[in-house]
Amino acid sequence: MKKLLLLSGLCLLSSLSFAQKSDKTDCGFIQFIQPPMDYTLASNKTYYRLVTVPSNEMKIQSALEGEISLDGFEKISVRDQADFTVMVTVNQLIYESPVVKTVPKEKEENGVKTNYNMYKATAPYKMTVSTSIVLKDGSVVHEDVVNENGTLETAEQKSVEMAKQFFQSDMDSHKRKITTNAVKLMNTTILNKFCHLTVKKSFELVKVKPKKFDYDNFNKGVDVCAKAVPLYTAGFQTTDEIKSICIEAIDLWKKELAESNLEDNKARINKNLTAALYFNIGMAYFLMEEYDLAVTNLEKGHEVDGYSIALHSYWIEQAKSISIRKANKG
Repeated sequence: MKKLLLLSGLCLLSSLSFAQKSDKTDCGFIQFIQPPMDYTLASNKTYYRLVTVPSNEMKIQSALEGEISLDGFEKISVRDQADFTVMVTVNQLIYESPVVKTVPKEKEENGVKTNYNMYKATAPYKMTVSTSIVLKDGSVVHEDVVNENGTLETAEQKSVEMAKQFFQSDMDSHKRKITTNAVKLMNTTILNKFCHLTVKKSFELVKVKPKKFDYDNFNKGVDVCAKAVPLYTAGFQTTDEIKSICIEAIDLWKKELAESNLEDNKARINKNLTAALYFNIGMAYFLMEEYDLAVTNLEKGHEVDGYSIALHSYWIEQAKSISIRKANKG
């Protein structure tokens, strides 16, 4: 099997099942914009946060407001001036009376084993956090509810009384953690649905380390395509220059694919290198923002060599997601 060289910002060689031995070099990171799934808020610029909590939980209100942050929109402090309001309502955390459980223990000192008990208090809980996005005209464009259910549990204590005491004293931190997690989840949902998100990811290409055959076109294509990475990241989008660079690289890789032989592992372009070529071509199309072609080639690489799924799956998912999101704009 031919040796492969992975070009990667993170150099994640474990994802390359077809590289028995490889060297690594840094190709940098790619930054790209993931469009929103829903363009309802696209024409809006500012938002106001309104968090309502139970009267006995006012001290966590400001902390929860800090968890609401929408990329691409400006947060303002006057509701009447905002294009839309993100309204979050936190309901009271409800929990049952704690039950103290006995935890048998054993210790050994000077060769003598002693049995003893520790205790911890537990109680099931539930809490509901709801959110809505309301435009200036009063129309509601988004509603969601997060139901938090689980079990509160103290650390082990030396007595039943101490377990009960710790359960009550820990309640504030429990409430803050549960509530904060629920609001974070809601904010993530809103970000994914309505916001343009900046994604930063190591950009990987596959390069062959020649041993028996000549791979000048294969490796030249990698060197050419790598020049497009910093150009893309600098502008967060493709350009005519990037497209020209990527087309040159793709042409070189397609020449190599003409010699693909999936049946002979000793062939110059065997099954594993064929998968690598399709991966490189797919990544070049990603830089060109030709997402359907990116998916087609990445999936071909996966079909040829199923073991390379870890290398292909992330970019297949990203390309499909961006393609769908861009289509939603129309």
